[in-house]
Amino acid sequence: MATLSNSFQQQSQSTAIIIPDKDRSLTVSYDQLTAEVASFQQKLAKLGVTPEAAVSIALPNSYPFIVAFLAAAWQRAIAAPLNPAYKQSEFEFYIDDLSS
Repeated sequence: MATLSNSFQQQSQSTAIIIPDKDRSLTVSYDQLTAEVASFQQKLAKLGVTPEAAVSIALPNSYPFIVAFLAAAWQRAIAAPLNPAYKQSEFEFYIDDLSS
């Protein structure tokens, strides 16, 4: 069965992600991305995140967001991005609503 995790070129130095920045752009290979996503996925599993569990992610669009989103997907959980600019009451509502 094809999954997101096995669709990556896991043993490749080819560029997987480029995050442009006016000061210093970030270029990440498939090898690096796979290692970081797998590491975060293992941390989610140790925290008890199970398949179909909702994982709220409140990060700006960034490399850490990409890693967190993919790790949740690799754990077969539901990645639930939240706007990091939400107010406390909004976070509480969505986290409660998602049971994340």
